Amino acid sequence: MTNRRIAVSTMLLAILFVTPAFAHHNVTATFDISKTIPLKGTITKVEWRNPHASIYIDVRDSTGKITNWWVELAGIANLAKAGLDQGMLDLNQTYSLEVYPAKNGSAQAVGVTLTFPDSKSYDVAEKPAVVPPAR
Repeated sequence: MTNRRIAVSTMLLAILFVTPAFAHHNVTATFDISKTIPLKGTITKVEWRNPHASIYIDVRDSTGKITNWWVELAGIANLAKAGLDQGMLDLNQTYSLEVYPAKNGSAQAVGVTLTFPDSKSYDVAEKPAVVPPAR
C-alpha cells in the first residue's frame, strides 16, 4: 500500500510540474513571425492574466464584414514594464495593432505593438528570456 501511495504521489507531482511547460507554446509553431499585418478595430474583451494577457478586437474588412480577432499579448509583468495596464484599455475606442498572424489563417494573432487613438504606442510582444552566457 505504501509503494502504491508513493507511486501515485510521484505521478501527481510530475503532472503538477510538467503541465505549465505545455501551457507555454512555441510562437513560431503557430504564428507566422516572418510578417506582420495591421489590425484596426474596437476591443470587445480584455483578459489580463498570466501567462499572457489577451484582447479580442472587432476588425472590419474591406467588404464591411466584422471579424472578432483574438490577440495574445505579453505577460502582464512585461506589459507593466512597457507602461501598459488593463485600466488604460477602453472598450469604446478604436485601436491599431501590428500582429503576427496565425499560420492557419484563423483570426488569431500575437501582438507586436498596440497603438491608442491618441497615437501613443506600446510594445506588447513577449520578450525572449535572457539566457546567461556559459562559463
